[in-house]
Amino acid sequence: MESASVSTDNEMRDGHLKKPDMFDVEKFPTISFKSTSISKGTDNHYTLKGNLTMKGVTKEISLDMLVMGFTNNRQGKKVAGIKITGMLKRTDFGVGAMPNSVASEEVLLRAVGEFIKN
Repeated sequence: MESASVSTDNEMRDGHLKKPDMFDVEKFPTISFKSTSISKGTDNHYTLKGNLTMKGVTKEISLDMLVMGFTNNRQGKKVAGIKITGMLKRTDFGVGAMPNSVASEEVLLRAVGEFIKN
């Protein structure tokens, strides 16, 4: 994803998030996640592990994944609705690592999407 696309619904805050002390979007234009494993939990719950790269720092993180259901799209392919949530420490990635920052140390990650089975 493009780091400049981060949105908090607050224009002033979003402008600050793009600056060098936060995401530094000019120097680090992308944030990426590459999954390394998925393990089954209970019911439709899974644990998704992978490497998150943000601001030039890559760390393994663990996320909760919920498969919300399946359907077929117009082309007849099976589609899964997925919800992913997790927490990370922003300073682990050098984001807002200033001593007296008012931003929370922990950040909630949340993604909802549809995935097509090939």
